[in-house]
Amino acid sequence: MKRQKLSPAQAGLPLTARRRTPGLRREEVAELAGISTAWYTYLEQGREVQASEEAMERIALALQLTASEKAHLLQLALPPRIHPELPTSIPASLQSTLDGLDLQPAFVVDGLMNVLAWNGSSAALFLDFSDLRGIKRNLLHYVMTHPALKEMYQDWEGNARRLIAQFRRGSALYQDTEAFQTLIQALKKSSPEFGLWWPLQDVADPGSGIKLLHHRSAGEMRFQYTSLSCDDDPRLTLFIHIPLDGQTRQGLQQLIEKRTLNLQKQV
Repeated sequence: MKRQKLSPAQAGLPLTARRRTPGLRREEVAELAGISTAWYTYLEQGREVQASEEAMERIALALQLTASEKAHLLQLALPPRIHPELPTSIPASLQSTLDGLDLQPAFVVDGLMNVLAWNGSSAALFLDFSDLRGIKRNLLHYVMTHPALKEMYQDWEGNARRLIAQFRRGSALYQDTEAFQTLIQALKKSSPEFGLWWPLQDVADPGSGIKLLHHRSAGEMRFQYTSLSCDDDPRLTLFIHIPLDGQTRQGLQQLIEKRTLNLQKQV
Protein backbone atom coordinates (compact mmCIF):
# COMPACT_ATOMS: atom_id res chain seq x y z
CA MET A 1 0.00 0.00 0.00
CA LYS A 2 1.44 3.36 -1.05
CA ARG A 3 0.48 5.02 2.27
CA GLN A 4 2.81 2.63 4.12
CA LYS A 5 5.71 3.37 1.76
CA LEU A 6 5.57 7.17 2.14
CA SER A 7 7.37 8.69 5.12
CA PRO A 8 6.09 11.80 6.95
CA ALA A 9 9.22 13.66 5.83
CA GLN A 10 8.53 12.80 2.17
CA ALA A 11 4.99 14.09 2.61
CA GLY A 12 6.21 17.35 4.17
CA LEU A 13 4.89 16.53 7.65
CA PRO A 14 6.77 17.38 10.86
CA LEU A 15 8.51 14.56 12.72
CA THR A 16 6.60 13.23 15.72
CA ALA A 17 7.08 10.49 18.29
CA ARG A 18 8.43 7.10 17.19
CA ARG A 19 5.92 5.13 15.12
CA ARG A 20 5.00 1.48 15.52
CA THR A 21 4.40 1.04 11.79
CA PRO A 22 6.09 2.64 8.76
CA GLY A 23 4.48 5.17 6.47
CA LEU A 24 1.67 7.66 6.93
CA ARG A 25 -1.30 7.25 9.23
CA ARG A 26 -4.77 7.39 7.70
CA GLU A 27 -5.52 10.63 9.49
CA GLU A 28 -2.39 12.20 7.99
CA VAL A 29 -3.41 11.25 4.45
CA ALA A 30 -6.89 12.61 5.13
CA GLU A 31 -5.45 15.89 6.43
CA LEU A 32 -3.16 16.25 3.39
CA ALA A 33 -6.06 15.54 1.03
CA GLY A 34 -8.56 17.76 2.86
CA ILE A 35 -11.05 14.96 3.56
CA SER A 36 -12.37 13.33 6.73
CA THR A 37 -10.46 10.47 8.31
CA ALA A 38 -13.62 8.35 8.54
CA TRP A 39 -14.35 8.80 4.81
CA TYR A 40 -10.78 7.91 3.85
CA THR A 41 -10.85 4.88 6.14
CA TYR A 42 -14.05 3.63 4.49
CA LEU A 43 -12.44 4.12 1.08
CA GLU A 44 -9.36 2.08 2.03
CA GLN A 45 -11.56 -0.67 3.44
CA GLY A 46 -13.50 -0.92 0.20
CA ARG A 47 -16.78 0.20 1.77
CA GLU A 48 -19.43 2.05 -0.19
CA VAL A 49 -18.61 5.78 -0.35
CA GLN A 50 -19.50 8.58 -2.73
CA ALA A 51 -16.16 9.23 -4.41
CA SER A 52 -15.65 12.31 -6.57
CA GLU A 53 -12.85 12.74 -9.08
CA GLU A 54 -11.73 15.87 -7.21
CA ALA A 55 -11.35 13.92 -3.95
CA MET A 56 -9.45 11.16 -5.73
CA GLU A 57 -7.14 13.73 -7.31
CA ARG A 58 -6.36 15.17 -3.87
CA ILE A 59 -5.65 11.70 -2.45
CA ALA A 60 -3.39 10.92 -5.39
CA LEU A 61 -1.51 14.16 -4.76
CA ALA A 62 -1.22 13.48 -1.02
CA LEU A 63 0.14 9.98 -1.65
CA GLN A 64 2.44 11.21 -4.43
CA LEU A 65 1.12 8.56 -6.80
CA THR A 66 2.73 7.95 -10.16
CA ALA A 67 0.64 8.42 -13.30
CA SER A 68 -0.01 4.66 -13.44
CA GLU A 69 -0.97 4.48 -9.76
CA LYS A 70 -3.27 7.49 -10.07
CA ALA A 71 -5.02 6.03 -13.13
CA HIS A 72 -5.47 2.77 -11.25
CA LEU A 73 -6.97 4.59 -8.24
CA LEU A 74 -9.44 6.50 -10.40
CA GLN A 75 -10.41 3.36 -12.28
CA LEU A 76 -11.15 1.51 -9.05
CA ALA A 77 -12.88 4.28 -7.14
CA LEU A 78 -15.05 6.09 -9.67
CA PRO A 79 -18.32 4.75 -11.11
CA PRO A 80 -19.41 3.22 -13.34
CA ARG A 81 -17.58 -0.07 -12.85
CA ILE A 82 -17.96 -1.58 -16.29
CA HIS A 83 -16.72 -5.12 -16.80
CA PRO A 84 -15.96 -5.56 -20.49
CA GLU A 85 -16.32 -9.14 -21.60
CA LEU A 86 -13.00 -10.93 -21.95
CA PRO A 87 -12.20 -11.63 -25.61
CA THR A 88 -11.72 -15.23 -26.71
CA SER A 89 -9.92 -14.52 -29.99
CA ILE A 90 -7.93 -11.78 -31.71
CA PRO A 91 -8.65 -9.76 -34.89
CA ALA A 92 -7.35 -11.18 -38.16
CA SER A 93 -5.18 -8.08 -38.64
CA LEU A 94 -3.42 -8.74 -35.33
CA GLN A 95 -2.89 -12.39 -36.19
CA SER A 96 -1.25 -11.27 -39.45
CA THR A 97 1.06 -9.01 -37.44
CA LEU A 98 2.02 -11.91 -35.17
CA ASP A 99 2.71 -14.21 -38.11
CA GLY A 100 4.91 -11.55 -39.73
CA LEU A 101 7.23 -11.28 -36.73
CA ASP A 102 9.49 -14.17 -37.78
CA LEU A 103 12.44 -13.45 -35.47
CA GLN A 104 10.56 -11.52 -32.82
CA PRO A 105 8.87 -13.75 -30.23
CA ALA A 106 5.42 -12.27 -29.58
CA PHE A 107 2.10 -13.13 -27.99
CA VAL A 108 -1.24 -11.49 -27.21
CA VAL A 109 -3.04 -11.48 -23.84
CA ASP A 110 -6.41 -10.25 -22.59
CA GLY A 111 -7.17 -8.10 -19.53
CA LEU A 112 -6.40 -10.98 -17.15
CA MET A 113 -3.25 -11.95 -19.09
CA ASN A 114 -4.79 -15.09 -20.56
CA VAL A 115 -2.69 -15.91 -23.62
CA LEU A 116 -4.90 -15.87 -26.72
CA ALA A 117 -2.36 -16.08 -29.56
CA TRP A 118 1.38 -16.42 -30.15
CA ASN A 119 3.81 -16.85 -33.02
CA GLY A 120 6.25 -19.61 -33.89
CA SER A 121 9.33 -17.86 -32.55
CA SER A 122 7.60 -17.39 -29.17
CA ALA A 123 6.78 -21.10 -29.07
CA ALA A 124 10.41 -21.89 -29.93
CA LEU A 125 11.90 -19.57 -27.28
CA PHE A 126 9.47 -20.05 -24.41
CA LEU A 127 6.92 -22.79 -25.05
CA ASP A 128 3.97 -23.63 -27.26
CA PHE A 129 1.04 -22.28 -25.25
CA SER A 130 -1.22 -24.82 -26.94
CA ASP A 131 0.40 -27.37 -24.61
CA LEU A 132 -1.19 -25.57 -21.64
CA ARG A 133 -4.83 -25.82 -20.64
CA GLY A 134 -7.20 -23.70 -18.57
CA ILE A 135 -5.69 -21.35 -16.04
CA LYS A 136 -2.16 -22.53 -16.88
CA ARG A 137 -2.44 -20.73 -20.25
CA ASN A 138 -2.12 -17.44 -18.42
CA LEU A 139 1.03 -15.33 -18.74
CA LEU A 140 1.22 -14.38 -15.07
CA HIS A 141 0.57 -17.97 -13.94
CA TYR A 142 3.23 -19.20 -16.39
CA VAL A 143 5.85 -16.69 -15.20
CA MET A 144 5.14 -17.33 -11.51
CA THR A 145 5.03 -21.13 -11.59
CA HIS A 146 7.00 -22.58 -14.53
CA PRO A 147 10.36 -23.95 -13.24
CA ALA A 148 12.15 -23.73 -16.62
CA LEU A 149 11.27 -20.04 -16.94
CA LYS A 150 12.65 -19.28 -13.47
CA GLU A 151 15.94 -20.82 -14.57
CA MET A 152 15.93 -18.97 -17.91
CA TYR A 153 15.36 -15.43 -16.59
CA GLN A 154 18.56 -13.86 -15.27
CA ASP A 155 16.40 -11.51 -13.19
CA TRP A 156 13.31 -13.61 -12.64
CA GLU A 157 12.22 -11.72 -9.51
CA GLY A 158 12.43 -8.31 -11.19
CA ASN A 159 10.51 -9.51 -14.23
CA ALA A 160 7.90 -11.31 -12.13
CA ARG A 161 7.26 -8.36 -9.82
CA ARG A 162 7.00 -5.99 -12.78
CA LEU A 163 4.46 -8.29 -14.42
CA ILE A 164 2.40 -8.45 -11.21
CA ALA A 165 2.31 -4.63 -11.11
CA GLN A 166 1.22 -4.51 -14.76
CA PHE A 167 -1.41 -7.15 -14.10
CA ARG A 168 -2.88 -5.15 -11.21
CA ARG A 169 -3.18 -2.10 -13.47
CA GLY A 170 -4.61 -3.96 -16.46
CA SER A 171 -7.07 -6.11 -14.54
CA ALA A 172 -8.70 -3.29 -12.54
CA LEU A 173 -12.05 -3.58 -14.33
CA TYR A 174 -12.24 -7.30 -13.61
CA GLN A 175 -11.33 -7.36 -9.91
CA ASP A 176 -14.78 -8.32 -8.66
CA THR A 177 -15.33 -11.01 -11.30
CA GLU A 178 -15.19 -14.74 -10.67
CA ALA A 179 -12.45 -15.19 -13.27
CA PHE A 180 -10.19 -12.70 -11.47
CA GLN A 181 -10.78 -14.22 -8.03
CA THR A 182 -10.19 -17.75 -9.34
CA LEU A 183 -6.87 -16.71 -10.89
CA ILE A 184 -5.68 -14.91 -7.75
CA GLN A 185 -6.51 -17.88 -5.53
CA ALA A 186 -4.74 -20.27 -7.91
CA LEU A 187 -1.64 -18.05 -7.92
CA LYS A 188 -1.58 -17.76 -4.13
CA LYS A 189 -1.85 -21.54 -3.86
CA SER A 190 0.83 -22.38 -6.43
CA SER A 191 3.33 -19.52 -5.97
CA PRO A 192 4.68 -18.50 -2.54
CA GLU A 193 6.35 -15.48 -4.15
CA PHE A 194 3.04 -14.24 -5.52
CA GLY A 195 1.58 -14.52 -2.02
CA LEU A 196 4.33 -12.23 -0.76
CA TRP A 197 4.32 -9.66 -3.59
CA TRP A 198 0.63 -9.32 -4.42
CA PRO A 199 -0.26 -7.52 -1.13
CA LEU A 200 2.37 -4.84 -1.85
CA GLN A 201 -0.14 -3.13 -4.19
CA ASP A 202 2.48 -2.19 -6.78
CA VAL A 203 1.02 -0.75 -10.01
CA ALA A 204 2.67 -0.21 -13.41
CA ASP A 205 1.59 0.40 -16.98
CA PRO A 206 2.78 -1.92 -19.76
CA GLY A 207 6.17 -0.72 -20.86
CA SER A 208 9.50 -1.74 -22.35
CA GLY A 209 12.95 -2.74 -21.22
CA ILE A 210 15.78 -5.24 -21.55
CA LYS A 211 15.21 -8.93 -20.85
CA LEU A 212 18.28 -11.13 -20.26
CA LEU A 213 17.84 -14.87 -20.69
CA HIS A 214 20.06 -17.90 -20.30
CA HIS A 215 18.58 -20.57 -22.54
CA ARG A 216 19.63 -24.16 -21.94
CA SER A 217 20.50 -24.79 -25.58
CA ALA A 218 20.86 -21.28 -27.08
CA GLY A 219 22.98 -19.77 -24.30
CA GLU A 220 22.97 -16.09 -23.36
CA MET A 221 20.24 -14.05 -25.08
CA ARG A 222 19.35 -10.35 -24.91
CA PHE A 223 15.97 -8.95 -25.96
CA GLN A 224 14.33 -5.55 -26.03
CA TYR A 225 10.77 -6.21 -24.93
CA THR A 226 7.77 -3.94 -25.32
CA SER A 227 4.05 -4.26 -24.64
CA LEU A 228 1.48 -2.42 -26.71
CA SER A 229 -2.27 -1.89 -26.49
CA CYS A 230 -4.02 -3.07 -29.65
CA ASP A 231 -5.86 -0.42 -31.67
CA ASP A 232 -8.42 -2.90 -33.02
CA ASP A 233 -9.33 -4.08 -29.51
CA PRO A 234 -8.03 -2.15 -26.45
CA ARG A 235 -8.80 -5.18 -24.26
CA LEU A 236 -5.79 -6.89 -25.86
CA THR A 237 -2.08 -6.34 -25.22
CA LEU A 238 0.70 -7.39 -27.61
CA PHE A 239 4.07 -8.41 -26.10
CA ILE A 240 7.07 -8.35 -28.47
CA HIS A 241 10.69 -9.45 -27.87
CA ILE A 242 13.28 -8.00 -30.26
CA PRO A 243 16.76 -9.63 -30.40
CA LEU A 244 19.50 -7.14 -29.52
CA ASP A 245 22.58 -8.81 -30.96
CA GLY A 246 23.79 -11.34 -33.50
CA GLN A 247 24.27 -14.10 -30.93
CA THR A 248 20.65 -13.78 -29.84
CA ARG A 249 19.37 -13.77 -33.42
CA GLN A 250 21.47 -16.81 -34.27
CA GLY A 251 20.36 -18.69 -31.16
CA LEU A 252 16.71 -17.85 -31.82
CA GLN A 253 17.02 -18.99 -35.44
CA GLN A 254 18.42 -22.33 -34.27
CA LEU A 255 15.54 -22.77 -31.82
CA ILE A 256 13.01 -22.02 -34.58
CA GLU A 257 14.66 -24.49 -36.96
CA LYS A 258 14.72 -27.17 -34.25
CA ARG A 259 11.02 -26.64 -33.52
CA THR A 260 10.16 -26.74 -37.24
CA LEU A 261 12.03 -30.05 -37.62
CA ASN A 262 10.22 -31.54 -34.62
CA LEU A 263 6.84 -30.49 -36.03
CA GLN A 264 7.69 -32.09 -39.38
CA LYS A 265 8.55 -35.36 -37.65
CA GLN A 266 5.13 -35.38 -35.97
CA VAL A 267 3.29 -35.21 -39.30
